[in-house]
Amino acid sequence: MKSVSLILRIVAIVAAAAAAALFFVSKGKLADKQQELEASQNAQSASQASLQEANTKVASLETLLTAANQKANNATSQLEKARADMYTAKKEVSRKQTQLSQKDEQLQSLKSENNSLSGQVDALKDQVAAAKASSANPDGASAEEMAALNQRITVLEGENQDLKSELTMAQTRIAAQQSKASDESAGGYQFNDNPAAIFGKLSDPITVSEVDKDDGMVLLDLGELSVNAGEKLLLVQDLKAIGRVQILTTNNGKALANILPGESSSKIKAGASVQFIRQS
Repeated sequence: MKSVSLILRIVAIVAAAAAAALFFVSKGKLADKQQELEASQNAQSASQASLQEANTKVASLETLLTAANQKANNATSQLEKARADMYTAKKEVSRKQTQLSQKDEQLQSLKSENNSLSGQVDALKDQVAAAKASSANPDGASAEEMAALNQRITVLEGENQDLKSELTMAQTRIAAQQSKASDESAGGYQFNDNPAAIFGKLSDPITVSEVDKDDGMVLLDLGELSVNAGEKLLLVQDLKAIGRVQILTTNNGKALANILPGESSSKIKAGASVQFIRQS
């Protein structure tokens, strides 16, 4: 009996020792598992932070891409507008060149007419000289014929002078149009429809004979008044300023003027009675 009791005690002691050993081993494994869990949680937190940072970078890149696309669209729109403006400018230049060619043809025609009239005047002068030389001859020209020849010469000289005046104005008109086309190709200008303030002495009434809105030219009938080439005038109608012009040339009571840049030609009407104020 004593041996059985001793054996049972030994078995109990061994079991207790085994249980204790198992407890400590389990406790160590639990600590290891706890550390592994904490490490896994830390790694997960780091992954989430990296993912959040990546999402932020993606959002930033999307914003940059949207801005780049917007800039590209704006650049495309500006390019299309520039192309349209360039096409319009080319058409305008072509139209101006066509007008200049037509004006040059008119100028050449006026020169031909002037030369023809000059030839007719010279021929009539020769006839008059011949008639005067033979006036002592009974068979020579009569006084009536001489008077008719002199009258014809006077008429032709007047027509020749009118043609010279028209030729001068045409040359001035072409030069002004070329200058205006050059100014517009360099950048152009905007019309100003606002009436200018009126200061100064008003002239007697004059008449606007012609208005060429394409060329920006005005032909004024001055009557008894006189102006000088290069002089600037403020045109006034019903005590309201309608535009400023600069005199290019004058002849026989008429003045060819250029509508100044920045002034609108819409209020200057052919046939209108206006007054002017001389500008400094």
